[in-house]
Parts: sequence; C-alpha cells; structure tokens
Amino acid sequence: MDSREFTAHYRAFLPAISKFFAYRADSSEVEGLAAEVFSIAWQKRDKAPSGMELPWLYRISNNVLLNHRRKVKRNFTLPILETDLVAPSADDLVLTNVTVRNAWAKLKPADRSLLSLTALEGLSLEELAAAMKISKNAATIRAHRAKKNFAEILKEFEG
Repeated sequence: MDSREFTAHYRAFLPAISKFFAYRADSSEVEGLAAEVFSIAWQKRDKAPSGMELPWLYRISNNVLLNHRRKVKRNFTLPILETDLVAPSADDLVLTNVTVRNAWAKLKPADRSLLSLTALEGLSLEELAAAMKISKNAATIRAHRAKKNFAEILKEFEG
C-alpha cells in the first residue's frame, strides 16, 4: 500500500475508528487512540488484507484499547478514575434495559466483543472473520454461539 492509498484509507476509516473508541474510552482519549491505530497501521501497511482494511483496523484498535486499559489500571489506583467507570461504555450507550444489561455483563468477554463488532460496528461475518483473523466459517460458528449464549443468559434473567 503506497502513501496515497494509505491516506485515502485514513480519510475513509478515521470516523469509524474514532467511533469505535468513543464507545469504549474517555472522549478526551479518542483522538490519541485513533492516531495510535493509524501509526501502527502505517508501520504494518504491507500486511493489510486487500479489501478488508477496516476489519484489519478494528483488530489493531482492539489491541490498542486493551493496552490502553492496562496502562490506565496501572496508573490509577482509585477505581473511580478507571476509564471504564468514567466514560460511558458501548454497553451503557446501547443497553438501557436492566435485564439486557445484566445478561450482557454475564457474557464472556469474547462473546461481548464479537457481538459488539457485529451489532455496534456493523461488521458482516466476512469482515468479522478478518477482524478476528479466523475463517468465515469459524466466525459464523462463534457468532451463532455468542448469540445463543446471550439468549440463554437473557432467559435466566427474564425467567
């Protein structure tokens, strides 16, 4: 990928990557986290899968977010200052129903991550597979299982 193509991708995908962080981090950190993603993407631009650049950027974004959260937890000892408690999470923005919220919280983190990529970010199964670096078949199976797990947990809270 040459610099002109990278610039076009940057312009096209910056809003989506910023939205990804807006759902998951403090608003004051969104710009810096997005910049870090594109810095990493520039360094690894030759590894970008053609036609699947956005899911590839989501994979980088998830790694950047996990690293960021580890740093936040290391740097702050007061729980009230943790990013997850200060900024509204994707869960808080989407899940206003208490039953749904409780079921969502009980899901395994991998299932929550997978379902949020499809529901919040709108990734197709093919894009999800690229983002998770797995086959489309594996993505389909994992998505089905995550939805089934969520439905079962939701029944527990509703019953």
